[in-house]
Amino acid sequence: MGEAIYKVITIAEIVKYRVPGLHQINEISRHEFRDTYYPLEEGLDKLVFKRRVATLTITLIKQDQLEKEKVDTEFFGFQEMVPQHEVDPKLELPGPQNKRYFSQAQQKFTWKHPIQQKSDQ
Repeated sequence: MGEAIYKVITIAEIVKYRVPGLHQINEISRHEFRDTYYPLEEGLDKLVFKRRVATLTITLIKQDQLEKEKVDTEFFGFQEMVPQHEVDPKLELPGPQNKRYFSQAQQKFTWKHPIQQKSDQ
C-alpha cells in the first residue's frame, strides 16, 4: 500500500507542475473490509477477517471551480496552487519514461545489496 500512495502523490505533483492554476485538497481516511471464508467441510464455522486500509484522496481543482464549489480553503488538507513561474506544460517527466534522465540516473546511482557488498570485499 505504501508504494501506491507514493505513486498517487507523485502523479499529483507532476500534474500540478504541468497544469497552471491547480489547487490540491488532501483527505486521509480509513476503510474497513470484511473477508469471509466458508469451510469446505461440514460442521466448521465460517471465518471472518476485518482489514482496515488507509486511503489518500487527492483532489486537484482549478481556481474557477474552487469558487463555484465553495471549497473551504481553511481545511487542513488544502494546498495553494504552485506559483505560475514554476509551472511548465513542457516539463520533462522524471523516471524511466524519459530515457535520457533514466540513463543519467543509472550512471550516478548504482545500488548493491548489503550481502553482495560483503562478498565483494
